[in-house]
Amino acid sequence: MARIILNCSYDPPIKEFDSELHPCFVARKIAWVRSFVAIDGTRSICEFEAPYAELVRDACRQGRISYDQIWRAEIGLEQSQSLMLPGSTLVVAEVIDGQQGISAKWSTIQKAARTCFQNQSIQPVLSLVSVDGRYAITISTDTNIDDMHNAYCNANIPLTRIWRSHLVVPRSHHRQFSLAL
Repeated sequence: MARIILNCSYDPPIKEFDSELHPCFVARKIAWVRSFVAIDGTRSICEFEAPYAELVRDACRQGRISYDQIWRAEIGLEQSQSLMLPGSTLVVAEVIDGQQGISAKWSTIQKAARTCFQNQSIQPVLSLVSVDGRYAITISTDTNIDDMHNAYCNANIPLTRIWRSHLVVPRSHHRQFSLAL
């Protein structure tokens, strides 16, 4: 299965994020992995497992779910699940490069970022890069937004936006997390 990312914006902001998978996704056997929902309710990034991105697009169209982008991702970094507990506050950093340049430079970007993150005491727990090289997301443990922004600037990484989020997982995952602790 491929890792598929669904980016959404909300205007007006959402007040609550549903932790039940929409029936259009269930019917297509799309598995919801987790979501990062902006504390202010204006954005979300949802991670799914599906055979291909078009299947997620079809489910969104049928369910009348609006979205900004849907893209196939590769995992650049994934730390221990214990660093991402349901409801925990995390920082999301998004990089969007319209010229498909991220994936070609990803190892160089990671090396530069690693040093800058260490200097700012930032602990990345997940990074996802689109297979077409246009998008990258890094999720970090709760940290100072200004420190994160400075780390990206010092590493010469073109930061698109950065925001605080809560981790939301499917209800079936809550039991798995509590058993792991």
